[in-house]
Amino acid sequence: MIDKVQRTCAVTVVPSTLPAAWRYDELNRPAIPGAILVAENVFTLTGCGHAMTSFWERVRDQGTFVSQPVTGDVAISARLTSLAPNVGGQFHKGDSRPPSVAGLMIRESLTEKCGRYVLIQIEASGNLVCRRRNKSGDQDDNQKKDLGKGTLPIHLKLVLAGGQAQVFTSTNGSDWGEPRMTLPTTFDAPSHVGLFVCSGNPFASTTAIFDSVQISP
Repeated sequence: MIDKVQRTCAVTVVPSTLPAAWRYDELNRPAIPGAILVAENVFTLTGCGHAMTSFWERVRDQGTFVSQPVTGDVAISARLTSLAPNVGGQFHKGDSRPPSVAGLMIRESLTEKCGRYVLIQIEASGNLVCRRRNKSGDQDDNQKKDLGKGTLPIHLKLVLAGGQAQVFTSTNGSDWGEPRMTLPTTFDAPSHVGLFVCSGNPFASTTAIFDSVQISP
């Protein structure tokens, strides 16, 4: 005779703190789940994953992305106040992991493993970097341009208008100056625009804090 064992567990359901129109995605399912907490327009975003690149045949764009759907021209701005801990980057010779990063992204598809996107990001090392892919599905198109240094807190802005993407930075959120980079790009409708974080390490997570988040058509 076999004794039956019954077990029970308690499950706590926590209501979402994401405002209406926002959605939460973990691109290509990083090994460690991420999280989002929003309070008074402060977005605390935790994410894991390799990076916004194709890596071998097994790993595609990874990271945590909170976004809104958009059609046509759009602008997003936010202040990145914190990015820690730095769990990515090269800690020893032969270590090819990218650094922990956070920033603003426009992405064409949330289901395509290698989607078209433009991303302005701050690396944990303080480097300001623009990453992009011009065609969804092209795993070999992983473009990157270094734009100098950035010191937290920093205001970031990403504008898509007239078939061009422009990236800006500011120390106060009002004086943006000339774009740090302008590049031709088009996105199929609908696309998504929002906040992004990635640890650069598939075995650890990092957390970014954004405030002053604004999206306008």
